[in-house]
Amino acid sequence: VTEIILTAPNGDTTQVPISTADNSAGQKLITGLTSNTAYTAEIFTGSRSKGLVSFTTKAQVVGNNVIDLRGIENRPQVLFDTLSQIPDGAVVLLARGGSYTIPSAYTFDKSVSIMSGLGFGNPATLALSNNFDATGNIDSLNFSDLTIANGGGSSYFMNIGHATVIGKVNIENCTTEGVFNNSFIRLKQAGAEITNLN
Repeated sequence: VTEIILTAPNGDTTQVPISTADNSAGQKLITGLTSNTAYTAEIFTGSRSKGLVSFTTKAQVVGNNVIDLRGIENRPQVLFDTLSQIPDGAVVLLARGGSYTIPSAYTFDKSVSIMSGLGFGNPATLALSNNFDATGNIDSLNFSDLTIANGGGSSYFMNIGHATVIGKVNIENCTTEGVFNNSFIRLKQAGAEITNLN
């Protein structure tokens, strides 16, 4: 393969040369495409077309409540330090491949979504030294595209020790590392309820 030509719906094209190293790796990372856009990619060897494939880029996460932590480096506790300051309903974006330490118990009291930002490579890791907790009425807690790791002191991912009603806890495309005792989520307090767990 010597070139890939990407064509957007408006006819604009992007020509991407493919090097020997790209061929050896068997992949090419292409940046700068428009989000939520259908593209056609045509693969060439010299002037000869080798095939055509269509795809749509993912929609960008945007809005007033998006907290983007991807550009903050060398601060493993930045997520922990930020959680208490974010507004209800915030979406927190983490850097793919980054590790975010939760050094002590954190109690959710509002809706939040925590996810790895769009891209390639390993997801962000939540390194738990203690459990997440919750209190009060919370519409939803969402965790997406993450590695949830027991950092050595966490018996559970969530160990709810307060009266709370959470409308939905959604854990999507996440993996775990380490051992979590007995159960991943524990409701240990009377009046603690999760209406929907996905």
